[in-house]
Amino acid sequence: MKRMRRSLPPVLLVAPLVLFLLVMFVFPILKLLTLSVDDPLVARAVPKTIAALADWDHKAIPDAAVFDVLARELQELDKDGKTGPLANRLNYEAAGLRGLFLKTAKRSAFFSPPYKEAMIADNPKWGTLEPWSVLERLGSVPNAVQLMAAADYQFDAKGEAISVPASQRVHLEMFKRTLVLAVLVTTISALLAYPLAYLLASAATRISNMLMILVLLPFWTSILVRCAAWIVLLQTNGVVNSALINLGLVDPAHRPDLIFNLFGTVIVAVYVLLPYMVLPLYSTMKSIPPSLLRAASTLGASPVQGFLRVYLPLTYSGLAAGSLLVFILTAGYYITPALVGGASGTLISNLIAYHMQTSLNWGLAAALSLFLLVGVTILFALYNRLIGLGKLAMN
Repeated sequence: MKRMRRSLPPVLLVAPLVLFLLVMFVFPILKLLTLSVDDPLVARAVPKTIAALADWDHKAIPDAAVFDVLARELQELDKDGKTGPLANRLNYEAAGLRGLFLKTAKRSAFFSPPYKEAMIADNPKWGTLEPWSVLERLGSVPNAVQLMAAADYQFDAKGEAISVPASQRVHLEMFKRTLVLAVLVTTISALLAYPLAYLLASAATRISNMLMILVLLPFWTSILVRCAAWIVLLQTNGVVNSALINLGLVDPAHRPDLIFNLFGTVIVAVYVLLPYMVLPLYSTMKSIPPSLLRAASTLGASPVQGFLRVYLPLTYSGLAAGSLLVFILTAGYYITPALVGGASGTLISNLIAYHMQTSLNWGLAAALSLFLLVGVTILFALYNRLIGLGKLAMN
């Protein structure tokens, strides 16, 4: 009992933070991710039709009874003005279904039973498997439609999963590009940050403080301003291209494209994320006694051997922490690729934002987010398995 009373005050102190994280971070993310499999719009709009399609074999179009049920439900939807959301959702799965359902709903009041012949006569597409297959598939809750789409798979008219044509495989290519860019940015950041962090850790206090201010200075400037500055520097007629031309390294008629592509994204991403690599390295290097290298030297080790066998292994924790930070931040990068990436430099986060803001296909955005989260989690677990989180140095 006494132990419980002693541990209670710390718990109470942490409780507001935990509650804040749950309400503002965990719950919204879980709610978004559930949209990847929870898609009840079709089931709520035409529940009787979905029930009637439960025993459909996908080999031929449904019988007349199913047509009758759908026609009556479309009449009710049109009367209440609720056909639009259903038609839009179906159109995400198969182009052309929006017009089919909207027109049929408008004209359904003038159809006479049996509705099967009337609907097929009005639009021959009702005599194909596609609209019924899409209805039956989206009417199932939960379903894996959006997850399959995020993996560049689709369903045919018979309900079988098939890979989309190579020219339309956008999502897997985006995931691959994001992974490659994250690895590239992390590697370049580590190569640039290591000597800088060593200089910060070994320089005199006055010089070290001045250099640290320069490292932290970008944090005091809006990222939009920094990206705009890089656009000015790297554009076709920018400072960098002009300098290369004046040095005779570039033909004025063939100026290189340094911005609005993958190269521009890498350059700006490394610039923005470099402090996240420098600070953990600096923290680790600052704690290493200089006497260790002198001791290695007195024992016969050359400067290179002393660095590789003594100093470098002691900095692995800081290097690991910085690499993990930079990699995760790059994998979820959005603003920088959107501003300087162009068509070839955008990442999966930009595609997620497109489906959230423009196409309004939140289910697909949630599925892509789920794949990104799972991918980063797997890499994080693999990192923990190979290196161990206990070796991270964050302060």
